Amino acid sequence: MSAKFTPEERFEYLKQFGSHCMAYSTLQPGMEYFDLPGVGYLAYMEFQHRLWAPGGRRVVLAEPVADDRHHGAIVEQFVADGTPAMFLQFGETFAAVLSELGLPVNQLGIETELDLQTFSLRGKSGSQLRHWRNKAIREGVSVHECPVSHMVTEDVVRVSQNWLSRKGGKELAILTRPLVLKDEPDVRCFWAERQARLIGMVIFDPMYRSGRIIGYYHNMVRLEGGSPHGTSDLVTLTAAESFRTSGVSLVPLGLSPLCGLEQERFKSNRLTRWLLCFLFEHGSALYPFKGNHVHKSKYCGRTTKVYFSSTRGNHFLEVLVGMKALGLV
Repeated sequence: MSAKFTPEERFEYLKQFGSHCMAYSTLQPGMEYFDLPGVGYLAYMEFQHRLWAPGGRRVVLAEPVADDRHHGAIVEQFVADGTPAMFLQFGETFAAVLSELGLPVNQLGIETELDLQTFSLRGKSGSQLRHWRNKAIREGVSVHECPVSHMVTEDVVRVSQNWLSRKGGKELAILTRPLVLKDEPDVRCFWAERQARLIGMVIFDPMYRSGRIIGYYHNMVRLEGGSPHGTSDLVTLTAAESFRTSGVSLVPLGLSPLCGLEQERFKSNRLTRWLLCFLFEHGSALYPFKGNHVHKSKYCGRTTKVYFSSTRGNHFLEVLVGMKALGLV
């Protein structure tokens, strides 16, 4: 068993090693932790289901919050007790670590990120974003930044619940950090209003390296039904310009699940890859896989592969267990 950190100690590790876009999400409510003093921690969710996972699963979010050179040791100690574990949304470096430990590694999708040093709305590539941004401005949408504590809580809840009601009434467990109605360290909140009414919000989580903020992850977007098209783009672009002014250039837009699945460089399950490609093309009733990617692609950001792995093997039945844990099925 690993020793347990206090929340304050865990946050200090986050500020040193939390450079992955999902790192701040490791602190969300409901998470369990495997802590190693002097090294860092790994965050996971316990999933139990009599039919889907009779032996239980520990669903790990992203990669360990620790120096890369310690990732292998953390995983080895974490899985040593034999409890099945599933690792979700991690990058190629950690994928190589898991592969070296003998675990199968399949691609989960791609992440898109903006480098504000080079990002521009000029030219043909930015024409679509310019169009939607200008449309929202013409229709009277304004954007401002302030902490969530400065907003009327009832308005924030109204917009969030309206959004969720149009998206099936629930969020993806673990991969989507829930809305928090209090101020959080270094989290930045941008609000869209029209005719003095709150109609949308975008919440950005900080990413850290060696004690300083290196980027802001586009963690959450909420829009009220009937908001002018382009509202979310106007908010995102306003935030990006604010980040650029403050000297931060990295803005990840997050995961496009099941998008861009290619031949694996690691030992993987080929049948699972084929089935996930099929699900991307035909599984919109479960999740808007294509729509999620199309929206992010408008920003013409750089993309990187992200992966998943399970100690029980990456066969499709195990993928279904993961989908059940996330609330997709």
